[in-house]
Amino acid sequence: MTLYWQHEASGVLAPVIGKYLGGSELSEDELATMRAYLRRWMLGPWAGAGVGELRRRVERLESTAELRAWFADAVYLGIDPL
Repeated sequence: MTLYWQHEASGVLAPVIGKYLGGSELSEDELATMRAYLRRWMLGPWAGAGVGELRRRVERLESTAELRAWFADAVYLGIDPL
């Protein structure tokens, strides 16, 4: 089963997702939280062209703009971690 952020129990991820969805810039620590979530989420049964590149790009996400581009590319490929 893929772990979606709504099922995360620590209470750490939801505020970061909320901040991101609200359009705010994320801090370095918040970006690290998002990378950890996406790293876990990308272990799901995703297949197809471009998915491997998305997996590799998770480790290089260093700004909110890069994160937005990553999410846009994921949605384009038909997968949506949010």
